[in-house]
Amino acid sequence: MIAETGLASLWLAAALCALQLIAATAAVRGQAELAAIVRPVAVAQGPAEKVIYIANDPVLPSLQNYVMLSAKSANGVRVGDQFTLIDDSVDPKHPSPPVPAAIAEVVRVTPYAVTAIVVDHEQPRIYMGMLARLSARAP
Repeated sequence: MIAETGLASLWLAAALCALQLIAATAAVRGQAELAAIVRPVAVAQGPAEKVIYIANDPVLPSLQNYVMLSAKSANGVRVGDQFTLIDDSVDPKHPSPPVPAAIAEVVRVTPYAVTAIVVDHEQPRIYMGMLARLSARAP
């Protein structure tokens, strides 16, 4: 029974990989319907940027809030890329290492800045000047 379950999960994983390959091929050929299911690919040591503006000045920006990052189209940033917002603030009473605060996905790229929407949130604080590191690239 356990062997059948393991084999079924392997077949499911293989089918998902095949679907991802088909969708990536469609993305290259310009078929937007299938290209929408392709996930961003992780990037190690991506370029660091800063949060330069938070739309509507919320008290605590959270999911579905828009932020502008200092990245530019000249840096190779594309729609669909993901940035990890890192809280590196220092509190002398409670020192701690920088921690990932949120993930923002790029929705607009201009020659001057990038607009991203917050899609995942782990820490309660997003602020202007916060470090944003490219963590995944859209295919």
